[in-house]
Amino acid sequence: MSPLSRSIGVAIVQLPAEWQRDSSLHALMFTRSGTGQWRESNMPLVVDVRGSKQLRSSIVEIQPNTTVDVRVTIMRDQQSDVVLEGSSRTLSETLPSANGATFYVSATGSGTLYTRDRPGALRQLFSDGLPCNSTVILLEGTYEDAYDMTLNITNDCTAESPIVIKAEPSRKVTLTGEVLLNSGWEQTVGDSTEWSCPLSNDLAFTALIVSNNGRRFYPYALRTPNNILPGYPSLKDLGYDLPGFYRANGRLFVRDSGSTANSTLPVRSSLQWSCLTVNGNNKRAFVLFYGITFSFFGNTRCDKNIFGIPDACYPPFTLAFNDVNDVTVANCFFEYTNFPIAFNGACSNIDIRNNEIDDGVGTWSHGAFKQTRDISPIDLGSYGRYLENGGIRVSPGDGDSIANISIHGNRVSGTIVGISVGSNATSYLVDNVDIYNNDVDWCYDGIDITGGNTSGATNARIRNNRVMNCPVGTSLILPTSGPYLITRNTYFIADRKNHNNDVFFVTCNNTITDRSWTTALKLNAGGENTTPGTVMFIHNTVIATGRMGYGLYLWNPTWSLLIALNNIVIADAAPWMFDGIRNFDTYSLTTNANVYHSPITSTIATIRPVHGQPECFEASSLFEFEVQLSAVTRSRRAVVGFLDMAQDPFLADIQNGDVRLSPGSPIIDKATRLPGLNDSFEGAGPDPGAFESPFSTSVFDSPLPQTVGTSSTSDGLYDVSGRRFQPGTAPTGLYFNVLRHLNGSVTALPVFIVR
Repeated sequence: MSPLSRSIGVAIVQLPAEWQRDSSLHALMFTRSGTGQWRESNMPLVVDVRGSKQLRSSIVEIQPNTTVDVRVTIMRDQQSDVVLEGSSRTLSETLPSANGATFYVSATGSGTLYTRDRPGALRQLFSDGLPCNSTVILLEGTYEDAYDMTLNITNDCTAESPIVIKAEPSRKVTLTGEVLLNSGWEQTVGDSTEWSCPLSNDLAFTALIVSNNGRRFYPYALRTPNNILPGYPSLKDLGYDLPGFYRANGRLFVRDSGSTANSTLPVRSSLQWSCLTVNGNNKRAFVLFYGITFSFFGNTRCDKNIFGIPDACYPPFTLAFNDVNDVTVANCFFEYTNFPIAFNGACSNIDIRNNEIDDGVGTWSHGAFKQTRDISPIDLGSYGRYLENGGIRVSPGDGDSIANISIHGNRVSGTIVGISVGSNATSYLVDNVDIYNNDVDWCYDGIDITGGNTSGATNARIRNNRVMNCPVGTSLILPTSGPYLITRNTYFIADRKNHNNDVFFVTCNNTITDRSWTTALKLNAGGENTTPGTVMFIHNTVIATGRMGYGLYLWNPTWSLLIALNNIVIADAAPWMFDGIRNFDTYSLTTNANVYHSPITSTIATIRPVHGQPECFEASSLFEFEVQLSAVTRSRRAVVGFLDMAQDPFLADIQNGDVRLSPGSPIIDKATRLPGLNDSFEGAGPDPGAFESPFSTSVFDSPLPQTVGTSSTSDGLYDVSGRRFQPGTAPTGLYFNVLRHLNGSVTALPVFIVR
């Protein structure tokens, strides 16, 4: 059992040898807290973890410091065959504290005393190294010398003797790489919308320019259109529909759309490549970073050859951790920083909580940020522009095994990917990851857990998050191993205009649109992989807007089994889009108790047999959905549940982000029961979507005024309340007498109907 603060991963790694051959075998899981009763919990699933068949499940919605007993019963022919029991305690959310040496540093500090009266320099302190059970307090101020620093962890610390690095309480501490370009500006002759200034060699490959109104400029590869690359976006034409800059030959050029004055000047840039790299040397650091602001780290570093042309360029990292374990990053703020929080290599026991990240690149189109990789050897201005960054990134290396990753309570806005776990490396495993209670806004991908190349995650949970203004809510590219539990999330996703022939979309009527499609769950990455994992998409609310506003766009069957239960999906185009699934007879999809609504097209599902071809089937009923999906895939395992619903769920206020169910919603109490996932509900049953309604079965308090009073029945067991009214004034409805038993139960007796 692998506990985090509010969830536990459960694994049974030695299964009966005949598990895969005996169809009568399955498992049940029961849990209890303290001296409570045993309750059925989230059913374990069989997964393939590095060639080993294992049972995996997760226990969620637990409080910190709670002991949980677990009992897994392996059943054969509906009889108990093997019973396994264990116990675990969720972690405390108390931040680490040290009681040893305290080191004070300041923005202008020097020397080696490190006292409050005579503080030292942060750079020197990190260079000398920090002992376990020590505290570093950064005094208030702006630290301009805090860049390209390195902290080496050489010893294993413990939870009782951590390293604490924190800002002075109730004071603002900023580590910055910012430089203000405020002199030498000239308007380009004959062009009132372009301005330029001298640029030092230190900024020759900067990728970060921000106008004085706080808008981030796009790094154009060309200053003017190039005949060799016809149609390629340039600063002159602002071809990505973004204000931008171009830098080459010691000069910076900027252009804002429609501006005829230098209203965007001066501009802010980054002089520094990184702030701090922590090299863990595979030690248990038990290090905490708390309450620090990081600002303007985005100056790309390039190595040049003898001809002055870059051989390689390296994107900036702000706070980077390499091969380090037991790290907490909490309550920090990142402003215009590339890869703000990045864990690289073998990093386990990671807690990233309550941080804020603000940037502007996440608002760009797919073509715009993907093409920052493009270079032209004949144009130095095209180098060093790569900006496909993530706000919070956990990136394992080849063959790494990492475990216990907790990312919660963060707000990420304006990065390409908000939160990312996974990499392009091979044969890595991420075991027990919990991403919950985060707000992700104005990114391209909201939350990603990626796999492939025999890599993946197991016992991965994405829950209770809010993703806004992103085309992609959650991406699970090649989701190996599993299970992946995606539950209680709210997705407000919107399509975007795309640029420069990047991922243009062929519609079902054979027209090309420059809009990029939306999806709350992305699984596209080619054909089926060898050990795909089960994906459970349960109790989510999806609002997809725009011409390409699809709730769930699934490209090729890159999973073993997708289970979609109890979701609400409202989409302008269609709740479902299946692309490139012809003749996949192993296609596996199970749905039930989902609510679909498409107010514009009335289409439940669009099914395109061959990717890129205009032939489509558009299902307007649940019956058509199942028949057409089965016919195209030729799979018997594409099952549309009989409890699925196609109707308006009547959400409270979508325009203002309130997706709770309104009183009288026809879908109240209509979700299916899922032990361990929706045990706490009001009324006759759980509700579909991310939020449980306080209302029950479309029944709500009578609107009639003037309560007569409350009396008891003759046996004293029931209280009865009534109201006095004129029947002609009563709103339409079925009215009940409500009897409330002393044990808390409620009985409703119909009295009359008003029509």
